[in-house]
Amino acid sequence: MSSIPDTPGVYLYKDAAGRILYVGKAKHLRRRIASYFREAAEGAPPPQTPKTLAMLRQAERLDTLSTTTEKEALLLEASLIKKHRPRYNIVLRDDKQYVLFRLQKKHPYPRLDIVRAVRRDGAQYYGPFTSAGAARATWKAIHRAFPLRRCTDRALQNRVRPCLYHFIGQCLAPCVFDVPQDEYAALVQRVEMLLSGRSDELVGQLRAEMETASGALEFERAAELRDQIRAVERTVERQAAVLPGGGDLDVVGIVDTGGGLGLGVLFVRQGTVLDGRAFLWPGLGFEEAPELLLSFLGQFYGPHSAIPARIVVPWLPVTEATEGAEGNADAGTAPPTPAPDGPEGEAESPVSGESADSGVSGTLDASEGQDAAGIAPLAVGRHASPPSAAPLAPQAATDMSLRAIEETLADLRGGPVRIVAPRS
Repeated sequence: MSSIPDTPGVYLYKDAAGRILYVGKAKHLRRRIASYFREAAEGAPPPQTPKTLAMLRQAERLDTLSTTTEKEALLLEASLIKKHRPRYNIVLRDDKQYVLFRLQKKHPYPRLDIVRAVRRDGAQYYGPFTSAGAARATWKAIHRAFPLRRCTDRALQNRVRPCLYHFIGQCLAPCVFDVPQDEYAALVQRVEMLLSGRSDELVGQLRAEMETASGALEFERAAELRDQIRAVERTVERQAAVLPGGGDLDVVGIVDTGGGLGLGVLFVRQGTVLDGRAFLWPGLGFEEAPELLLSFLGQFYGPHSAIPARIVVPWLPVTEATEGAEGNADAGTAPPTPAPDGPEGEAESPVSGESADSGVSGTLDASEGQDAAGIAPLAVGRHASPPSAAPLAPQAATDMSLRAIEETLADLRGGPVRIVAPRS
């Protein structure tokens, strides 16, 4: 054990054939690896879960990779898990990028398009949407109400005649006509208000303009504004407001489904539930919940993901600093106490998470009940409660600090990220 460095890094358990069985990360490699071989007190159950015991029975070799910082260990672990997909790691099998709206703010005539990656290009992004069909339906509804251009920048420069959308009243054709930029900017502002959750303010503004136009006997203009009001109301009528003051956050919940662990995530943007996603890991018991939570945070958010400023999790990772125990090298996450009827984890079952809308029976279906705006009324689970005071089994623990996880996500987002627990 003395040959193992006491530095941040990643460790890899391998079988006799050299196949990677498990990849883990640690702030102190020596202490973390020693926790796998700790014996239980007399009369107490083994400190390892069945999955960990099965992995140790097959392990023949242990390799370590030292890193300079905890952040580097987090990124290296996520990269190795994605590349090798070890049997005993909790793997999130969901590599697709979700749909986003992108509004080009720097262009004189901004365009609203649909993309699958966030880039630091000065554009404004809205989303994510898990359903591309629902996102496209919303995109079409926005263009019917607010005639922004749909053509690319190249087509805008080279077009010599208006497109069909201009003739059906869904584009002002700035590619051909001299459209005043202030008039176009007013349309862009209304689209921003709609996508930013300020629909009530937008409807009030449109209604005031409609009454003014009607009083001035401009009935065609009043009819246009009336149609825009109806389009906005149809678009947002099913959005559930959960934060009256607005704000962006993701809410994560974990539940024991009876056949494994389910994880749900809700995307809250500008105070409204925009969309959601759910996953199921068959065969896992609730004792694996701490590892599941940390693995999800490391694998779900990538360089081109829409990462909010706040992520609400059912409980916070407990680190050496938060516990105040100097000698506790195996501080980790403290899950809430599982329900009495929760299943035991099966040692030989695969632990890869399947997306809940892929047809797995007994899953949390995030796609059920979606409307045209891409809203999923997803329940995040009855076990998403404050952490219990029960000690955490060493095999499920990690001594990576909460600050390191937040810093890693902040680097990906390009701004601060806080991971918080529910207040109630």
